[in-house]
Amino acid sequence: MLTQGISLLLKQSDINAMWKQYFKFVKLKPGKVVTSQFGEIDFSADNIGIEIIKSLYENGFPYLEITKAGKDEFDGVISEMEINEMNRKPNRLKTKINI
Repeated sequence: MLTQGISLLLKQSDINAMWKQYFKFVKLKPGKVVTSQFGEIDFSADNIGIEIIKSLYENGFPYLEITKAGKDEFDGVISEMEINEMNRKPNRLKTKINI
């Protein structure tokens, strides 16, 4: 039983270390970033939980891009429509001021 628990922990740590395989940190130098969802995260670290990274990505965090491996791994979890929606440029608001 103890061996299974240790094995499970090792597998979980392997998954956490692999977040960079599925997502790419972009636009900033990897380091500490304060997020509205999870507070301060050090993106230079390998041990960020994949669920945290996935949640940030799904909620439009601007500094993460999904890789081909990520698309393959999470197919059906993150739909192509969501990916396109997150990667599109925001529309600029055009305001007309009447004087």
